Amino acid sequence: MENEKMLITLERYDQLIAERAVYKNEAQRLEDENIELKAQIKDLEEENNKIPSIHFNTPKTTDEEEVLIVDDTI
Repeated sequence: MENEKMLITLERYDQLIAERAVYKNEAQRLEDENIELKAQIKDLEEENNKIPSIHFNTPKTTDEEEVLIVDDTI
């Protein structure tokens, strides 16, 4: 009876070791993916910094153009 308990315990131990290996592999895969995604984010941020900003605060018309527009409507 004691030998059977010991065998079950050893089998369970082996199973836990195998499960741990699976989880370790998954953790490593996720860590690698995380590093890759961080590199992609860095590349995108650098690319974004190279794009010139568009400023919409410039006046659309000058005073002369406004006068011409008003004159055209008369």
